Amino acid sequence: MCSITRAELRGAVEGLQLLGTWAIAVSAWSLILVA
Repeated sequence: MCSITRAELRGAVEGLQLLGTWAIAVSAWSLILVA
């Protein structure tokens, strides 16, 4: 049985989405600064 609760899973998904958003923003700024 999986011991991860639905709330924990939702929190992990939100964390990954936030991390992905930051990664996209940082890479976009890097391209702008380098170009």
